Amino acid sequence: MDTGKTPWYLHLSLMNTEKRRISDIRYPCTKFEMFESLACCWVPYGSESYCHLAESLDGYQGDSLQKALRSAIENKEYPPSMQELNYLAMIIQHLSVTKRRRLKQTILQRIDFTIADVIKTAASFSSLRFEDFIQRKEGRAVLWNEDDSFFKVYLVHQGADLYGDNDGICLDCPASKEMCQKAAEALGVKSCRELSISRVEGVVQNDSLTLEDINLWADTLKRFHIGEMLGKYKAVLEYENCTDLQEAVKLAGQLEAYEYTDDLGEMLDQYHEKASLMEFDEQMETADEFQIIATKYGVVRKRNFRLEQQSQNESRLEESAGRIRMQ
Repeated sequence: MDTGKTPWYLHLSLMNTEKRRISDIRYPCTKFEMFESLACCWVPYGSESYCHLAESLDGYQGDSLQKALRSAIENKEYPPSMQELNYLAMIIQHLSVTKRRRLKQTILQRIDFTIADVIKTAASFSSLRFEDFIQRKEGRAVLWNEDDSFFKVYLVHQGADLYGDNDGICLDCPASKEMCQKAAEALGVKSCRELSISRVEGVVQNDSLTLEDINLWADTLKRFHIGEMLGKYKAVLEYENCTDLQEAVKLAGQLEAYEYTDDLGEMLDQYHEKASLMEFDEQMETADEFQIIATKYGVVRKRNFRLEQQSQNESRLEESAGRIRMQ
């Protein structure tokens, strides 16, 4: 819990070091938010080609503690990973204002602090166990685990204040019928249908969906291993201007129908031999001609899709829908 009036956050920018694309990110954050920021920067899945800038896109540089961290955040020799910054922000969020002040003073006394040094120092002021972080520390890449949930659904009793502090339960989706039943029983009701959704966190934006819909979507994404293709999937959803759940579910099984890259020029070169010599406006005209669109998440073009593969995927989707429907 934060001891100040509002929770403390690191307000930074994430930058693709190869494409120089930038997006906002705020720590601590969920893994969903990490993947979103990486996708917005067009950082390929599993890539370590990113770094951080110690201010947000609107120029906000944070409080005096964040400013003291600038040299460690932008350290080119030891660039911090997303996991390191997330863990550091979690520690700081639990520190009192007095301990944050002491941490800042300690940082300012040295000019060679790395984020690893800062984490050790911050942990010495905290009741959180630094050893836990060392044991689970990963590399710079943010990777998808097959056991990761695609959505987290927070359930509360009907009639509860959806925006207040409620005694609810979090359900990781896709969730089996047994998991849904256990969640309902934990809140003293017979079925999740008797509960309300207070909020949803997930790999893609979703509004006004039922638990059944979210579960169907999550199950489909898991079956097609979309975790490792989130950037492409989000780009295709934007390319198709998809706002319908059934279409979103269908597109998860049709990603092979789309070309996808993080380089507009690279895709243009496939369709026009002089694309690399064109001015920007000419490239945009050529992209329109060949229906190539640069989305928020990457460059997409639809291609002819094998009917046999499409039929197989649609059969799997129908099987998924039938299996996951809750009684």
